[in-house]
Amino acid sequence: MKKPAGTAMTHKLLLSLLLLASLAQAEPGPALATVPARASGAAEVVSADGVVEAIRQTVLASQVAGAIIELRIKAGDTVKAGQLLARIDARAADQSATASQAQVQAARASL
Repeated sequence: MKKPAGTAMTHKLLLSLLLLASLAQAEPGPALATVPARASGAAEVVSADGVVEAIRQTVLASQVAGAIIELRIKAGDTVKAGQLLARIDARAADQSATASQAQVQAARASL
């Protein structure tokens, strides 16, 4: 049974997203010293303003254009190698592949 023309393109897209997810793995931080908690009579309150930023960020891109039809993660989520992050509507890529195949067949027929 022959697979639809866009199936290979969809598989390539998903594989590239999986590869990018594997590259986004956080590296372990430095070892930190710990001390046991103990009761104290003095209470200290500290207030500070600031910005929390990620240590490591990754920009994702796809090999084909299309609308994202499913997003399985949100900003700040930790991802694992091989984890599916998003699904792209493959209809436009499938139509483009079908049109290209038709052009190739037409060109061969005119030879």
